Amino acid sequence: MKNNFYKCNLYIFVFVFLTSACQVFGKRGGEIEKNTQMLSTQRWQLTKLHSSDIELPKLANIPFISFVASTKKVEGFAGCNSFFGRYNQKNQTLTISALGMTRRYCAETSALEFKYENMLGKVTNFKIMKQSLVLFDDNKELATFKAIE
Repeated sequence: MKNNFYKCNLYIFVFVFLTSACQVFGKRGGEIEKNTQMLSTQRWQLTKLHSSDIELPKLANIPFISFVASTKKVEGFAGCNSFFGRYNQKNQTLTISALGMTRRYCAETSALEFKYENMLGKVTNFKIMKQSLVLFDDNKELATFKAIE
C-alpha cells in the first residue's frame, strides 16, 4: 500500500514538473517570436553607438535601421548616406552581410558612418527590451536603438 502511495506521488510530481516546464518554455518561445516580429515591423533609430563619442542629438538626420522579414533585407540611413544589405536571424542570433552604401561625402558625419557601418558587420545577436533594440557582438554591446513610427 505504501509503495502505491509513493508511485502516485511520483506520477503527480512528474506531471506537475512537465506541465510547469512547458509553460516556462512556451513563454520563452512566445517572447522570441514577439522579438522576431518586432525586429522586422519597427524602424529603429540609433540612440547610442557604443564605440562613438559623437553626440547623436546634434545631427540633423538621426541614423536608423529597418529589417524587412519578407526579403531578409536590411536598410537604413547612416547620417548622410543610405545603406542596404541582407540579414539572417534565428531566435536571438542576427547577422548582417553584403552591406552596400551610397557614397556622398559629408564631413560632419563621415566618422559616425564609418563606425556605424563597421559595427553592423560585427553583429552576432540582439535583444529587444520594451521599445529598445540592442545589437551585440556576443556579449559586447555595439549599439542601441529605439523604436520609431
